[in-house]
Amino acid sequence: NSAWFRSIGLALAALLVAPALNAASITVDGINYTTSVDRTTQQNVATVAKYTAKKGQDTIWYEGDIVIPQVVTYNGVDYTVTATAANSFLDCVNLTSLSLPETCVTIGRNSFKGCTSLKVSPVPVTATSLGTGVWNGCSGMEEITIPAGWAGPMVSEDLAGCSSLRKIIFAESETPLVMNFEAFGKSDETRVAHKSVT
Repeated sequence: NSAWFRSIGLALAALLVAPALNAASITVDGINYTTSVDRTTQQNVATVAKYTAKKGQDTIWYEGDIVIPQVVTYNGVDYTVTATAANSFLDCVNLTSLSLPETCVTIGRNSFKGCTSLKVSPVPVTATSLGTGVWNGCSGMEEITIPAGWAGPMVSEDLAGCSSLRKIIFAESETPLVMNFEAFGKSDETRVAHKSVT
């Protein structure tokens, strides 16, 4: 009996690690991606990964105007872009604009944190999952659209440092957005400054 249970355990463990074994890191047109196979749809998918930052080497920041396509091709295989990884564009201060495809429905935590040159939020209106701190420190961002498929919560400090923010657009949704009182920051000065946001 113990041998049987051990065999079952090994089989289950193999199933759990299989998706990770399928994962691979690629670079297409200067953008890093992690590729895998979606366990539900069996579709080849790609997640936008963090810029190249290796110890002892110069950091290759993402900068300028970047358009992420819906599909990236590598070695003859097509991958649909469905997500951004945590910290993927963190502190890319020279990133002036970023366009993500509608298929990119998952935005990892701190994805655009510290991107001080972005003026408009790159989050697609089709997004359904947003990590914390996505817009934190985006001091140049003037406009944010909240996707209809995301109901929050927008937690403390999520919009902290967004000193240029003047407009938040809420896409039509049947579910109200949950927003923490300190989403704009914890100081009284920060909250007063953002009373002008419409």
